[in-house]
Amino acid sequence: MRHRLTTLPRLFVLLLAAACSTDALDPGTTVADLSREWTTASAAAVGLDAARLDAAVQHATTLPRVLSLLVARHGQLAIEAYFNGNTRDSLNDVRSVTKSIVSTLTGIAADRGALGIDSPIGPFLDSIEPALAPEKRAIRVRDLLTMRSGFDWHESGAVGYNEWVLSGEPIHFLLDKPLAATPGQTFTYNSAAAHLLSVVVQQAVGQPIPEFAQTNLFTPLGITRERWEGFPDGRVNGGAGIDLRPRDLAKVGQVSYGWLWWLAPPGAPSAFFAWGHGGQFIWVVPGLDAVIVVTTDWRAPPVPADELVRNAMDLIVNWVLPAFD
Repeated sequence: MRHRLTTLPRLFVLLLAAACSTDALDPGTTVADLSREWTTASAAAVGLDAARLDAAVQHATTLPRVLSLLVARHGQLAIEAYFNGNTRDSLNDVRSVTKSIVSTLTGIAADRGALGIDSPIGPFLDSIEPALAPEKRAIRVRDLLTMRSGFDWHESGAVGYNEWVLSGEPIHFLLDKPLAATPGQTFTYNSAAAHLLSVVVQQAVGQPIPEFAQTNLFTPLGITRERWEGFPDGRVNGGAGIDLRPRDLAKVGQVSYGWLWWLAPPGAPSAFFAWGHGGQFIWVVPGLDAVIVVTTDWRAPPVPADELVRNAMDLIVNWVLPAFD
């Protein structure tokens, strides 16, 4: 069991991606065989400025605690660089990137008819909390996917993520909270609600989330190694609990778009991304047929997590993306 302490990244106030899908992809987006390991290509072969990418890698070496920088275009890896003892086979703890993976698993479960996006969560929780109040039973899967569950929650407050993850009862810790807003109305960043979504999916499909993920997402993508943070109740942390190889994160970015992904800030090319505490990013630019991955070692002092986020985002926006000009 690996309990992590985290706070909500605060670099930008961004909107959650509300309804992105593969239907929105640029018509030129490559369909690659991701069940195998990535094929590689030179920067020039996929239309990138090699000198600028080399400069981006060199810049990454100057940043504290960066672990990886990967750039894929047209279904091939053009850059795969590791730093500070990280390797191609290292599992990286990517925190809230987990939420984006849980969103993908929710979509798979919905596509298979195990639940509906507008299904109320109450029936899926009857064996866990049979006395759940009607207004909480009526919260929809959609509300959890868009972080509009309505629970009174302060991710970085005195009673937020840290207290939740160490509570020993991650489901009841959230369900015991009052509703501060009508479900479906107000966005509130809430890792516990993302975890509750993973519980709902697990109940709907009748499988532990790691097993469902392995069979329906990871194996089809050729992902053979992952690690989940466990909770005392036998479930895994669906809010911030997965470790994956950076090259496998790039595969997730190549195929998975939807709720619980962030939209790029103004001034950057149109993109959406998975974002984890301390600078973990899967940055997807459909119009460029590109996926960029950055991971960091967010745990070691003394560099603040927000500084790691700023460095990682600057590396992507101001060093890597110019290589696509």
